[in-house]
This record gives sequence, C-alpha cells and structure tokens, in this order.
Amino acid sequence: MNILCYLQSDLTGYDFSNLVVRQACLKNAVLHNVNFTHANLATSLFAETFAGVLSLAFSPDGQLLAIGDTNMEVHLYRVKDGSRSLSYRGHICRVWSIAFSPDGKTFVTGSGDKTVKLWDTQTGECLKTFAGHSGYGCWAAFSPDGKYLVSGSLDKRLKLWNLPSGECLRTLKGHQGYILSVAFSSDGSTIASGSMDGSIKLWDANIGKCLNTLKDHTGKVSSVAFSPNSSTIASGSSDRTVKLWDINTGKCLTTLSGHSDEVRSVAFSAGGEILASGSYDSTVNYGISEQCNVSKRCRILLPAE
Repeated sequence: MNILCYLQSDLTGYDFSNLVVRQACLKNAVLHNVNFTHANLATSLFAETFAGVLSLAFSPDGQLLAIGDTNMEVHLYRVKDGSRSLSYRGHICRVWSIAFSPDGKTFVTGSGDKTVKLWDTQTGECLKTFAGHSGYGCWAAFSPDGKYLVSGSLDKRLKLWNLPSGECLRTLKGHQGYILSVAFSSDGSTIASGSMDGSIKLWDANIGKCLNTLKDHTGKVSSVAFSPNSSTIASGSSDRTVKLWDINTGKCLTTLSGHSDEVRSVAFSAGGEILASGSYDSTVNYGISEQCNVSKRCRILLPAE
C-alpha cells in the first residue's frame, strides 16, 4: 500500500477488508469507497496529530499556518496541501501566542515558561530567546517595521525589545491585573494592551509613556486590535461584548453585543472594512465596520465547525 501511495495511485474501490495494514502512510491518499472492514490499521497514519491548540497565526503571504499547542511544540503547516513543514520544540511550557514578522521570515512564540522565542521560518532554528518576565504566560506582537517586539505577561508588565540585539529597551508598568493581549498600531507609534483589570492602555512606543487608559468593560479584556488606519481600537472581553474606541479621544464609540460567552479574539480585515470576533460560545461574528462607521455595520453569526 505504501508503494501505491508513493506512486500517487488512486486507491478508489480497493478492498483491504480483514487485512493487517502495517505502517501505511495514508495522509494524502485518495480513499473513496475503499473497503477497510475489519482491517487492522493500528500502526497506520491517516493524519498528523498535535496536542490541544492554544494559538494560531498565518504567515503574511498566507502560505503557512503556525500552531502552538499544550505539548510545548510549534508546528508549521503548508496551507496549500495541509502538509506539515516543520515542528519546533524549545519551550518548556505551553505555547500561548504566535506572531509572524512582517516579512514572514521569522516568527515569535510566547510561552508559560516566561519567555518569548524568535524562530527562523525556513530552518526551524531558534534565533533568540527573550527572557525577563516574571509571570506565567507571554503574549507578543511585532512592530510594523519588524525591528521591535512587545511582550506582555501575567506579571502585569509589558516589555519592548530590540529584535536585532535582543535587548530589553524598556519595561512598561501601570496595569493592576494580568496582561492578556498586546498590539502595535500600523505606524508603530502606539502600543495597546488589554488586561485582567478590565482596561486597555495606550502607550507611546518611543518613550514608554502611558497615553490613555480606556475603561468601560465590566470584565477582563482578552483581546485588542487596531484598525488598519489606527484611528480605532477594538476590544473583546469576558463581559461578552466587543467595544470600539476612538484613539484620539479615548471614548467608547459603540458596544457590540451578541456573544453568549467571553470574547476571546478580535481582528480587522486588511482593508479595515470587516471586524471579526471569536468567542468561547463557539461562534464568530462578522461586522461591516467601514473603518468603524458603526451606523453601517451588520452582523452575521456563524457556528464554528
């Protein structure tokens, strides 16, 4: 059978009933109407497996999908055919976050081992380890020019790193609760952080000064995202809402309801015309934002597969 698969033969209609099929790799095989009745497939491989998935990220060109799991591993998959490109292991705790660099040549992972690691996308080599947080869990984001990295942790602090040197340039303090999400504005001048304390803080990336604190959520802020033109921030919370904020005034523009559980993730489309939110209620909400002209929004509720 392995020879047939290697030769890319179509196995449609084959009868393997009552046979012991030893160590067959069937990941890419065409198995339409194949008879495996009472066949022993205990040592055969139908699909690659991984532990519980905690983080996902697409490469900028959309060709690769990175997955971080509960088994301390990171896996790269080719989107085109679903094949595994590389697997990485370097953390000693769960991988909570993944982010690709703007050019896609590297990506970072944040882990419960209190570190952020920088990886080479092509070779799988760990290029740098950023250590300095004292709290469990790390969330990270690249600056738009790819020269800097911001990380947030359960130690209630953010750290801004110089990527080429690995130096910590500054530590940002001010949150009263765990930091659960970080993001850079499109011009790299502003950092947003969401926290267990229910607030979003805006920081000057150049000097580390807190510019504003946005408060209106009644639960923890699990996710933050800038609109592409950086005029607006979206935030998702355990209070089951998504809020849109004006960057300049700090005012809440609108509150979007509809989820029945914590909103765990928010994201704008590349053009800023669509805002998506994902929740523990197993749904994704899509809304037309028109760069957050909320009078034109609509919402479609999609059940998760």
